[in-house]
Amino acid sequence: KITFEIDLREDIPQKTIRIFFGREESPIIFVNVPKQLKIYLAHDNLPGTKYENNIFEIPKPSEQKVGGYEKQIDYNMDLSVLNLEQKEKKKEKQITQNPENNKATIFEEQVPIYFEELLNQMNSQKTETVIITAEEKQTQSKLALQIKNPQKILEKGVFRINNYFMNTQNSRRFGMIADGAEVFNNIPISNKDFRAITYDEKEGILRLGWLEVFKWNYSPKDSHQPWITFEIDLREEIEHNTARLFIGNEESPIIFMDVPKKLKIYVAFEPNTDAKNELQLFKILQPSNAKKIPYTKIIDYNMNIQQEEEKEIQTQILSELKIRQQNDNTPTIGTGIQIADFRGIVSRILTVSNTKQVGGIAVVNSNEIIPKRLSFNSMINLKGIVFFLPEFALYMNGKLLWKRNSSSTSVNQLPVWAYLCLQLDMECDEKTAKFFLGEKLNEEIELGVSKLPPDIQVVILAAGALKAYKSHNTERKGQGITKLVEWIDLSKQDNEQYEQLIEIERKMPLKLKSINQIFEKA
Repeated sequence: KITFEIDLREDIPQKTIRIFFGREESPIIFVNVPKQLKIYLAHDNLPGTKYENNIFEIPKPSEQKVGGYEKQIDYNMDLSVLNLEQKEKKKEKQITQNPENNKATIFEEQVPIYFEELLNQMNSQKTETVIITAEEKQTQSKLALQIKNPQKILEKGVFRINNYFMNTQNSRRFGMIADGAEVFNNIPISNKDFRAITYDEKEGILRLGWLEVFKWNYSPKDSHQPWITFEIDLREEIEHNTARLFIGNEESPIIFMDVPKKLKIYVAFEPNTDAKNELQLFKILQPSNAKKIPYTKIIDYNMNIQQEEEKEIQTQILSELKIRQQNDNTPTIGTGIQIADFRGIVSRILTVSNTKQVGGIAVVNSNEIIPKRLSFNSMINLKGIVFFLPEFALYMNGKLLWKRNSSSTSVNQLPVWAYLCLQLDMECDEKTAKFFLGEKLNEEIELGVSKLPPDIQVVILAAGALKAYKSHNTERKGQGITKLVEWIDLSKQDNEQYEQLIEIERKMPLKLKSINQIFEKA
């Protein structure tokens, strides 16, 4: 007779299940079981098979087991951890019983890793930056991945962890993380030292935390999806513990050096009900043979990640500047001239364009010849004033007068459409040009231009689709301009005025950035 005694009283913190064979209690107890349970039976269909069950509600539970339980099983435990532990114990038992039969061919002539050579290579190698573009990074950060972090600690040995993803379409990362380390998903968080070692099967990216350290363009041998394997050498007697990546039987061209001596498995993939993964864990006698071909890159687990990220940002900026310089001299910006008599009235010209595309509004002399298409450099060097997007900057005769503080508005906060409005007040004595931003003209640019010439033309600038609206002889909008810069007509070659413009540029505060890298002793 088998008896289950279940304690589901409301006034106890842990609901339990105890198992009895006759009067003898089993050496295990289940804890944290659900508050509501049903009976479950499973048996064969043979004619002679029968069963009988009885249910009794008793006033109090049986006496506690003398000597305690050998094992407490948490009903809410991660079953994948239990499966890994069972497989590992079975493997260790096989090795203990038949050590000769479990020697893999890879161990017969062991070729060790020479750490001195790896250290020399690591110290002399060049830093690889910009593994993926900023756009790719932003795309990957849109979907937060769910994390699986089994609590089994791997230490004091050599382990092979296999992983196989199923039904995943997006980024899927597998690897390990130090025991005791804070666990995060794929969305970067500033001021956090995250150092999970992962391989992203979708993109072929190896990462240390959120930092991309290498891209492995693995070429599969056939259409069959292979297992992804990390082999980690955590033996106590070696100086440098390592992590190596294999796809099928092929080792990757990189190796992680000086990894922590205690690691846990780390898996992250899309929060999809159909997406899942399968893990296999093996403790092996010796590490795989050293790679015959030298590694392309050695990754130092203890590297300065912040410094590497700053290098990557600087490289990305230089790359974008180079592309920008190439494009700046290419005539890609279309022009549209607004012909009107602006004298003695208040007029407004409003444009609506994509925030990320180059565009703007310019005011020039009526005798200025404007081509149908301009390059970026030609646009900002127009003889007159230009306010352009997406920099939100005001120029006069190629000199920067004003620019919106970039720290106040991030790229992610900007709306899709940008509303830019020019107000020409030729009715007042100052003869001013003033700019507004926003659909309701709610942001007034603090700097305006005064003493506009009587005969002017307004030029609409756009590198893509744009809508323009104009309103002549209308009411004045906004507050009075407190900061005015006088219009400078370069066609008259007024050197004194031009020197005033240079002085304005000198006084403009620049945004500073200091990278915390100290150069010394070399």
